[in-house]
Amino acid sequence: MKATHLMLAVVMVLSSPALAERPDRSRLIGTTIYSSDGAEVGTIADVSLDESGRLSAVRIDAAARLGFGTRRVEIPGSAVTIVRGVAVLAVPKEAVELLPSVDVQETNADQ
Repeated sequence: MKATHLMLAVVMVLSSPALAERPDRSRLIGTTIYSSDGAEVGTIADVSLDESGRLSAVRIDAAARLGFGTRRVEIPGSAVTIVRGVAVLAVPKEAVELLPSVDVQETNADQ
């Protein structure tokens, strides 16, 4: 059932970007984020908003490349869509796995 809801959210994101919600930073942190192919890729650790309140960047705690522990990666806000409380990336899981890690100290300094 959960997979059906996820796939429905992915279809909605890809077919109708006008349904995207305005981000609420406090509600997004800790939310699970999914790739465009429906795979769970991590948890939102931090969100950066621009002056108009749109997502400028999302930092997620994703699985490490070898599967041991987690690493923090940054995704441009334009690649993330929030629909009905579900965060979906515009890229597949494999693309997230190839992203370089960002320094956790660097992300905490932005706050």
